[in-house]
Amino acid sequence: MKYKKLYKLAFFDKMTDCYNRNWLEENRKKFDKQEMEFAIIDLNGLKETNDKWGHEFGDKRIKNLANFLKLYGTVIRLGGDEFVVIFDKGRELQFDWQCKGNKEFSYGICIKDEKVAFSDALKCADERMYEMKKGE
Repeated sequence: MKYKKLYKLAFFDKMTDCYNRNWLEENRKKFDKQEMEFAIIDLNGLKETNDKWGHEFGDKRIKNLANFLKLYGTVIRLGGDEFVVIFDKGRELQFDWQCKGNKEFSYGICIKDEKVAFSDALKCADERMYEMKKGE
């Protein structure tokens, strides 16, 4: 197998063509030292969608969300219906403005500097996302 194919298998999610959790783990130390803006995003009501309309329809919702998120930056599918998007410079505010009042998904945004560990910032974004989810 060629290197590119192995790389794709190891670091990309097959369904969405986003980076995967392995890629995130490989880059975690680099992210610790960077200033960045990112969000954790979780699709709302996926279980209900799958129960009512089937997994194929649920998968379509996941793919649609992934494609939408790609407009704003680097997208990592953590698993299931949960994503991280590392915003391209200046896109965090546009994303937040675009998504206000959206009921399709919940998200938590974090702006971190180079002194904050990526894992700590990820926890903060995750907590903010769950706060939004509770407010549905």
